[in-house]
Amino acid sequence: MAVLGKLKTQDLLQGWEIKGKLLCPLCSKINDSHDHLCFKCDFSKRIWEYFSNKADIRVGYGDWKDFISKFCDQVKGKSIGIFIKKLVLAGCVTHIWHERNMRLFRNNIRSLLSVICCIEKEIQLKLLGLKYESKVIKDNVWKCWGIDGSNNDVKGNEDNES
Repeated sequence: MAVLGKLKTQDLLQGWEIKGKLLCPLCSKINDSHDHLCFKCDFSKRIWEYFSNKADIRVGYGDWKDFISKFCDQVKGKSIGIFIKKLVLAGCVTHIWHERNMRLFRNNIRSLLSVICCIEKEIQLKLLGLKYESKVIKDNVWKCWGIDGSNNDVKGNEDNES
């Protein structure tokens, strides 16, 4: 749904004559929309920046359709790097949307660090389950993503905020 621009953001609900504030639940600055939620919101932008740097995703963040088009050009092939980029896209979209919904419908707010930690843990767990072509590739990937290969423990940021 996200790739197709079909997430039910509040700007789409305006056509249904929904009344009241339709501000982004993540930043409370401007109206909730697909492009805003994905890249223009300060909260989600910081998540994307963190993971884009970590996964070496080199795509500008103008609008969602442009991003998807450029991202698809970057992820052709079957290397571990491309697989990680796909994991990052899926993890960021899923967790940003989940956080938005938790704030909007349940008034449950997590910190930026907590959301980043959830995404990172999910990616780490998926990387733990892969079969690697060589030990060197495995060691490099695990080191980058904070996986301790000596006992298969996943290390990551801890966030004790409520």
